[in-house]
Amino acid sequence: VSFLDKMDLKKVETNKDKRYLEQKEIDILLNQLDHNIRYRNLIEFLINTGLRISECLALTFDDVEGDILNINKSLNRNRKIDSTKNDSSHRRISLNKKCLEIIESQRTINNNLSLTLSKFNNKENIIFFNTAGSYWIKENLSRYLREHTTVKFTLHMLRHTHASLCIDKGIDVE
Repeated sequence: VSFLDKMDLKKVETNKDKRYLEQKEIDILLNQLDHNIRYRNLIEFLINTGLRISECLALTFDDVEGDILNINKSLNRNRKIDSTKNDSSHRRISLNKKCLEIIESQRTINNNLSLTLSKFNNKENIIFFNTAGSYWIKENLSRYLREHTTVKFTLHMLRHTHASLCIDKGIDVE
């Protein structure tokens, strides 16, 4: 008998058909992230924009022009900036009031951390930054969300959630 046969493996139930969050799940998720505004801001921004997580983590304050967001890069696994998934992924999107509030919140957090933490240095001008002022590691972000929330989801599901919310409101998906 191998040691694997002796191990008590966890059963993980997943619903393969479920690709987006319901409004109730969104509310629970955001409520559970109230204790950490940077994570809440990121999740709420993803839900409101439908961006890929790699696109969102690569955003800088320079990508914002009024209420327009320029999406022209993504963050790869090595925390380096790459082009977007494909040429058609380069786009400009309108930001709603909530997204503009989140960007201002992130700017305020950035300024406060710059004044209070000596190790904080957001020299890249990143909107969604880690506590050192650099790019988040997607896997660390996912782990934190798994450990601090009860809603089962993937970051990519938030893209589908955005599309679902748009359809529910009668907005053309294109």
